[in-house]
Amino acid sequence: MGGVSPWWWAVAAALTAAGLALPLDAVTGLVLPAVWIWPVLVWSRLGSLPVEHGMEGLLGAYPAVRRRLLTAWGAGVVLTAVVGVAPLLRLAFAADLPGLAA
Repeated sequence: MGGVSPWWWAVAAALTAAGLALPLDAVTGLVLPAVWIWPVLVWSRLGSLPVEHGMEGLLGAYPAVRRRLLTAWGAGVVLTAVVGVAPLLRLAFAADLPGLAA
């Protein structure tokens, strides 16, 4: 997360504020899809970080390639969950169980 632009964080904060402030129809129709797509900009960098920082030789010698991949995916899932917590809370407070389950 250290190399993420401050603009990315600003948009993530704006999406969080919109998820809490807008009406429920706008949250489910506009904010929720944006919240799920926005972290893809960070996810797309996960595979290239070792090359970007010159670590591919060092990490290439590490035997647990699957563990590195699972860790990167886990970090992406946690980031997406953190960015998506505002619409989740909004759906929970509105008792929209189908929307919450989706």
